Amino acid sequence: LVKALTGIETDRLAEEKRRGVSIELGFAYMDFNFGASETGTGVNAAADSSVLLRAAIVDVPGHERFLNTMLRGATGFDVSLFVVAADDGIMPQTIEHLDILHLLGVPAAVVVISKTDLATEERITEVEADVRQLLKDTLLEDSPVARYSSIDGTGLDKIRELLSVSLLKRMSVAKKGGERKIEEEFFRLPIDRSFPIKGFGTVVTGSVASGTITQEQSVEVFPSGRRLKVRGIESLGRGVKSVSRGERAALNLSGIKFKELSRGSVLTSSGLAPFTLFVSRKDRLRVDLYVELLGNPPGAGSVVKVKNNSLLKLHHLAGCSLVRIRFSGGKTLLPGESAPARLLFTTPLLLLRGDVAILREPATNRTIGGVRVAVPYIDKRLIPDISSIVPPPLKRSSVGGKDDILQVLNALLPSGGLGFEITCLSVMLNIKKSFLLKMLEGSGAVKTEILGFYLLNGYVVCTSATSKVCAVIKERLKNFHLKNISAEGLSEELLLKSLLSEFSRGLGFKGAKEVLKGIIDSMITGEEIVRGGAGTLALTERKSVLVSVDAEVENVILEELKMNGLKVKQKSDLKLLPFSTERVEAAVEFLKKTGSLVEIKRGAYLSAPAIKSAEEKLREFLSLNPSIEAKEFRDQLGCGRKLAIEILEYFDRVKVTLRRGDERILR
Repeated sequence: LVKALTGIETDRLAEEKRRGVSIELGFAYMDFNFGASETGTGVNAAADSSVLLRAAIVDVPGHERFLNTMLRGATGFDVSLFVVAADDGIMPQTIEHLDILHLLGVPAAVVVISKTDLATEERITEVEADVRQLLKDTLLEDSPVARYSSIDGTGLDKIRELLSVSLLKRMSVAKKGGERKIEEEFFRLPIDRSFPIKGFGTVVTGSVASGTITQEQSVEVFPSGRRLKVRGIESLGRGVKSVSRGERAALNLSGIKFKELSRGSVLTSSGLAPFTLFVSRKDRLRVDLYVELLGNPPGAGSVVKVKNNSLLKLHHLAGCSLVRIRFSGGKTLLPGESAPARLLFTTPLLLLRGDVAILREPATNRTIGGVRVAVPYIDKRLIPDISSIVPPPLKRSSVGGKDDILQVLNALLPSGGLGFEITCLSVMLNIKKSFLLKMLEGSGAVKTEILGFYLLNGYVVCTSATSKVCAVIKERLKNFHLKNISAEGLSEELLLKSLLSEFSRGLGFKGAKEVLKGIIDSMITGEEIVRGGAGTLALTERKSVLVSVDAEVENVILEELKMNGLKVKQKSDLKLLPFSTERVEAAVEFLKKTGSLVEIKRGAYLSAPAIKSAEEKLREFLSLNPSIEAKEFRDQLGCGRKLAIEILEYFDRVKVTLRRGDERILR
């Protein structure tokens, strides 16, 4: 049938030709000519204009013994050509192939009843009815049916017509935004063949599973991490500059021998390097997903139930791996049921959020269900409890949308966590870093509420977690000020250390420290706190948090200073007050900390209003004169020369004035 449609023989092996059965994957293509109006392009195009579409065909083996090979070729199908022989009718592998197409989400099919020359009209009608019944309640339920005979070519034109209609519908869905944008995706090409071409070197072929690759671009090999360059690209017999999701591709690679690449390896863009790095450390890959077990279809062998901790086989792209399955609460999943689960991999596979894959039972070698991937964990610090498995996207087209991203971020953020490292996160979300950055607009201390997360020091930080950290910082500084009235502030290093013990989950100490530093800097910029000398932090309004230690003594001291005007009160004078020495000293320390009392030199005090008045007179004089001497300042204040000098020396210390010989100028 494929040869009749395309003129290309897909059975290449001598054994295939001898036995008349496909053993390996075969590849061909068909050309379709659509009018511009049909494809929705060229609104003003001429009436006879047309659009050429070259569609790839992957001919997979039908025999049940080669189902593993069939699965390795089942990547990126838009339409299935579902063939059932009129003489044989529905076979066990027919049912299993349909199960696989349904579980992989293949959205359309053209059903072909072949070998009609070997069956009566009654038999053909019976097989058609059986097929329609089999397709019921699957994604392919309403698929059109055509009859075909390879002897005289009956039905070939009808099959071409039905394929054309199906492809047009798929193009319409893509045009209306029913599929994810290719430019947001990471490039992945699962290798199905690797061979040498004289004069060119190594060539690999495969169906592009996601994203786009261009000529001269670098790619990495998963899982080895080896970096290669794409020297040339062909797609369906034509040299091209790039290939994208859903297209067949042959890539000419430099820097590697063809024997070093095998079926099951995946070529990827550099954005997936964190995934490759994770598996290179020999860490066991864990993936959360949603499992759907098949029921017991008529005529099929019984589908087994799946117990917690069972060993199964997972097929994804061109690879497969034995996996250990874990359910929350240790439950058992029965045929026809669905549930979230976690898989532990023997061999790592490059599963990303939104991917679908096939589960098979190793003992019986039968397909038992499929999975939709929620999150691959390439950072062990972010793995939640199995009872909190992140839900997968309802549709693959929703992956990377704002709602989808927000759902994952909120589900993954651990208690006491601040956020995520952005490069790792983009892989776990399955969206390129550049597109994730666009969604999380802003940087540094600039916060946006698009998703309740923002960018800070190279990390995706939770806004509510930031607010919690800010509240904790203010509370700890407040408590410190209350207990340490005379101290300038709390050590920033000690504060960071105490915060790390509480807020390092998910990012680790290094990442959390960078985020916490960024939060502290933003608080300083916002004038909520200030950074003092010797690496200390203090509340900007720390006076307001200080509670009077002895209001009675404090009021008497302030009244004494008020009555005294611009006369200094010595420490010895204050000790003559009718209070104990301890009460006086505590009150003096409090008043100094609040700024109500100014110590112009050791043991000599003036009131804050007196000092403020002296500074105002100083500034007024210097606004009219280049400098001031002690005698001039004495005259301005109306005090003794000794006090004028003491006040000037105080202004020197607090950097109001700068002394030059006997004169002072403003700094």
